[in-house]
Amino acid sequence: MAYQDNIVNVSISLDTTAVTVAGFGTPIFASEHRWFPERVQSFTSLAEVAAVAPTDSNEYAAAVGFFNSDISPNLIKIGRRTVDTITYTPTGDPSVAGTVYTLSVTGTDDVTVEGSYTTLLADTAVEVTAGLAADLTGNVTGVDVVDGTGTLTVSATVPSVDNYTVSDISGLSYAYTTTETAADMVTAISEEDNDWYFMTSNDHTDAFVNTLVTGMAPTIEALEKLYFLSVQDTETLVAWTGTAPTDDVAGQLTEDVRTRSTAIFHQDADTVFAECYFISEFATKNPGEEVWTNKPIGLSASQDPTTGNVLTSTQRGYLADRNCNFIQNQGGVAIVRTGRTASGERIGVMRFRDFLAARITEAFQLLQINEDKIPYTDGGINQYRSTLESVLSSYVSTAQQPKGLQEAPAYTTTFPKRAGVSASDVLAGLLTCSFEAFLSGAITESIVQGSLTIEGLG
Repeated sequence: MAYQDNIVNVSISLDTTAVTVAGFGTPIFASEHRWFPERVQSFTSLAEVAAVAPTDSNEYAAAVGFFNSDISPNLIKIGRRTVDTITYTPTGDPSVAGTVYTLSVTGTDDVTVEGSYTTLLADTAVEVTAGLAADLTGNVTGVDVVDGTGTLTVSATVPSVDNYTVSDISGLSYAYTTTETAADMVTAISEEDNDWYFMTSNDHTDAFVNTLVTGMAPTIEALEKLYFLSVQDTETLVAWTGTAPTDDVAGQLTEDVRTRSTAIFHQDADTVFAECYFISEFATKNPGEEVWTNKPIGLSASQDPTTGNVLTSTQRGYLADRNCNFIQNQGGVAIVRTGRTASGERIGVMRFRDFLAARITEAFQLLQINEDKIPYTDGGINQYRSTLESVLSSYVSTAQQPKGLQEAPAYTTTFPKRAGVSASDVLAGLLTCSFEAFLSGAITESIVQGSLTIEGLG
């Protein structure tokens, strides 16, 4: 018999239409940067992020979104995509005497070298980068610093050794180049820290998101996690034909039937990262107890980038056709709609499914680990039945508390009798069981019909 690495394998299929929406887990924002050498760092406040990443960075902007809601996640994570080169360009007016430009680089030996240049009258960017290069070039272990005559380039001497960092940036804009794919980035991050559930990233391009095998969407589709992104291209606001052009990233997700990818349209997608605000509002809710629609997320209504006007009903319909979420004004309040992944599945169904699978796995593992022996008898089989039903019962709704499963019937379980198990399964110690659970659903829209009349008198 083939060796099984896992002692418990839980598989839950989805067979749903309209269902409840819920969430759980920790968010991570993964991007190319050199603020820290690890692949992942955890943060419990915006101040902690500001101590590591500049307030004009993508990482800080994402953290603002994550910590936006009244009850934000207790913990967020920032992941790092490998950087090939960083190009720094002086900003402001270097011709003004006394302007200070700084850049510190910490090498592979963990020693920090500070670069600083104070301008003289009539200086240009050329003098600034030459001055910084004079302090840094050849002085940082494992790092190449090259003066590009008005720009400064920083890169690892050995590209595979990617553990230098930069800090104390003043008066310089910066741009990264990276060739690391989404798949390779997720693998590297997961090997270091896999304790996160929501994946987000600064890169919203079609190549990063949708490329087969190496793109973010197919990568996350193979995991028990969710991927959120925001989009701002106007191609997303035209009629949906079922075939997406390259710049309709959300449409491509729908065309590929991505069940674990969720897009939201926002005119400032690449700078504000609306997906982080979206996650923030719902990440702290218990699985099965909250819907991912009809709630404010801390941003104004989505706008047409071309006109600056809020989206029309027709444009919102085109987004809905793509299962792309958006923010609309409703009764004077800007709320997010419609709470679906790209495939059309409710976000909460996916999250509750993953949560339930994790809890069943934990319960069965504890049962097997804590018992010296579970006999292959009807009594032993019933131990597994009781364990499974105990987990399922924890998520059954009551009149006072809505949860992931409906009140009654909430679920059924199927376990074999010992006499009906094949000798080969008994010899292998393999128990096959199943269950069917019924989602509680959620009311997210309503139709009210009535009439007004005058009652006859007399």
